[in-house]
Amino acid sequence: MDFETGEDYVDQETGEVADQGLLDSETGEIELIRKQPNLAAKKPFKVPPAYIKQSESCDPTKAATKRLVLTNASPFSPMIFLFPSVFFFMPIMACILAVVEMALHAWAHRKNSILRSNNINFIYFQSPMHGLISQFCAKCRYESTQDAIGKLQDKWNRRFFKFGMECVKQIA
Repeated sequence: MDFETGEDYVDQETGEVADQGLLDSETGEIELIRKQPNLAAKKPFKVPPAYIKQSESCDPTKAATKRLVLTNASPFSPMIFLFPSVFFFMPIMACILAVVEMALHAWAHRKNSILRSNNINFIYFQSPMHGLISQFCAKCRYESTQDAIGKLQDKWNRRFFKFGMECVKQIA
């Protein structure tokens, strides 16, 4: 029934009187045919496996690497001890501190390359302010980009291998 005029809505094709029409939000016209809600089964939300924290690795070298590397996200960092020295000392001391940090950073790169060439992958050296200096170090940025590209290539490789295995299963 139209509330403005009091008339009943009548379907022109069938002559049927509709109980109540639905207002179409796009056109503003009354729809006599009620649309059924989408009854398709909804998929539950699934967290991507890349974001789920992995349990301890069974490979001892990877586990040792995780323990020995002081990451930038660790709750405690030796960088905390160096920041007050920048503010309380003279500017010349801050410059000397920056030069010492760069020397330590270069030493860590050399030491890590020697260890990597000897296939010792579970020890990784970092300078005290590695999180800050690595943003300006070309070698650190190159390594982090290289790691990200390697992870993407591994992901595509696994997907390609999985697709190949599914094709073989369908053939067999």
